[in-house]
Parts: sequence; structure tokens; C-alpha cells
Amino acid sequence: MIQDLPIVTVSVELSNGKKDIFYYPSNIVFNYLQEKDYYLKDFVKLAIESIDEAQKRVVEKYGYQCIGCYIIKNRLNRWNNEYDKNLVVSVKKINQL
Repeated sequence: MIQDLPIVTVSVELSNGKKDIFYYPSNIVFNYLQEKDYYLKDFVKLAIESIDEAQKRVVEKYGYQCIGCYIIKNRLNRWNNEYDKNLVVSVKKINQL
């Protein structure tokens, strides 16, 4: 494991009952998301912006990309394509480990 890499978890629950946890390799997520409700389209937009910024930080610091960022972005894009855009995503907890 890379030393000094902050890990931030974002726990969410969708209005369809699905629950998930996203792991960010940067605390930049605090600048994008809050513990509140978002429409799916808004959550996905902000979450992707934050993961792109997290990826930039990892590349700047360590010289290579984070596979976790790719996985999260892929999952968010699947949500955007598969779920009703009017679903509500409730960000339950943002926690730095």
C-alpha cells in the first residue's frame, strides 16, 4: 500500500434501496460532495468530477494512475446509464480513514 495516501469513504443509499460505498484515494471529495440528497444525475456529475481530481492528485504525487479511480468512474457511468435519472442518492457518510 502507498504510504500517506488518504482514503476517504463515501457511503450512499439510492431511493431504489441499493447501498454502496466508494473509496477515494484523496480527500478532495470533501470539496465536491456533502452528506445530503442528490438526484442521480447530479451525484454522478459531482462524483466523477471529484474522482477525476483525485486521479490527477495521485498521478502528480506518485507518477501513475490509481486503478481504484478507474473502477469508481466505471461504476458511476454504469449507474448513469442503467438507473432512472430521477432516483435520489442519499450520501449517508463521508469519512476519512
